[in-house]
Amino acid sequence: MSTVVLRIGGVPEHFNFPWRLAHSALGFQATTVDFTWTDYYGGTGVMREDLHRGDIDLAVMLTEGAVADINEGPGLKIVGQYVSSPLHWGVHVHSELGPASAEQLIGHPFAISRRGSGSHLMAYVYAKQKGWDPGQLRFVDVQDLAGARRSLGAGESTVFLWERFTTAPVVDAGEWRCIDICSTPWPSFVVVGREDVLKAHPHAVEQLLAQMHRYLTETAEQEIIHLIHQDLDLKLEDLRTWLAQTEWDCQPRIRRDTLMATESTLAALGLADHRLPPEAYVAPFTQLL
Repeated sequence: MSTVVLRIGGVPEHFNFPWRLAHSALGFQATTVDFTWTDYYGGTGVMREDLHRGDIDLAVMLTEGAVADINEGPGLKIVGQYVSSPLHWGVHVHSELGPASAEQLIGHPFAISRRGSGSHLMAYVYAKQKGWDPGQLRFVDVQDLAGARRSLGAGESTVFLWERFTTAPVVDAGEWRCIDICSTPWPSFVVVGREDVLKAHPHAVEQLLAQMHRYLTETAEQEIIHLIHQDLDLKLEDLRTWLAQTEWDCQPRIRRDTLMATESTLAALGLADHRLPPEAYVAPFTQLL
């Protein structure tokens, strides 16, 4: 039997570290399924583009980005929830140029990695949570975290939303201040695949998720913390806090209320034009809870 090789992409951060280690730490055996991993520094927006182009087969993507894409048109389906806990976005400003409090951000331009990215969508969610008019938001495309650092430092933009532990080194160095936290009102990450790939190789995708689920749930927390600390510039206390807040899933399943809550929020912000049943968002073999 030939081996199916799936091309997977994700942001190179602590959540996705298990994928980057799988062939060594997981002892991944390429029998009927194997995979390659590609880092996406630009986040959800660029992964969406590459999935539709056929450059990758699967991606670990923000739930809101996946729902927004599928609501917009065909091509992708959610395979399952990767992490069933929310994501905590830091609201960052430049230490010297940024305002002192979140209340002073009204009218200031938001740096975003690109249109349709998580940083773009969450700026709307944050505005809604703060009671601001989302229609008044202004954006500056910066491509990635490095671009955000340049943009905030040059005063081209004022605020940038990004996962708070990923940006911790920039905050600890004194370059940025984290003046608020915006938590997603839904579980944070899903595994998304192209419809043609999921139709052609459903069993390979399910087998891959099963192996990753086993690694995530059976590996000791201290081992995960140690491996991430060795590779990424994150403090041990930050990693312990992050892991305590994280609930792994990585199975072909997702809750109906997760999909509906995400769609409803995006629709209220003018970012989802259609009301779809939960079945429209998921792969044929994915269980709706």
